[in-house]
Amino acid sequence: MKVAFVTGSNKGIGKAIVSKLAGTLQTTGRWDIYLTARNVERGRQACADLAKQGLDVKFHQLDITDKNSRQRFLEFINSHYPNGINVAVNNAGIAYIIRVVHLSSLLGHNALRKLSPLLYDKFTSPLTMVELQSLAIDFVR
Repeated sequence: MKVAFVTGSNKGIGKAIVSKLAGTLQTTGRWDIYLTARNVERGRQACADLAKQGLDVKFHQLDITDKNSRQRFLEFINSHYPNGINVAVNNAGIAYIIRVVHLSSLLGHNALRKLSPLLYDKFTSPLTMVELQSLAIDFVR
């Protein structure tokens, strides 16, 4: 089974990306699509909304500014998808509500940029021909 996930996807553009991925990739029967969000209730509600549209989307809590949350997500992926991540969309953002930015906020922003070494490598490494063919086959059928 292949896996795709979108960070910060309980609403807006992220939710639309999840919807498009699910509508396109799941027709092959070989994909699990994950909607991720910091807030569990909002994430589950977004999945329920997509289910009403006939889309099978899974939810996993992920706060990319929290190292423990990132680690839990990676452990989950590694235990359920031994071939790793096939598609990762970094859609999450951090909104600064106050004028003074604290060091912890800067660390959170840096975590957003890099996520984790494993995910950052996936985002920045070029696709191999095998990965490209594997992804393209689902769009060609």
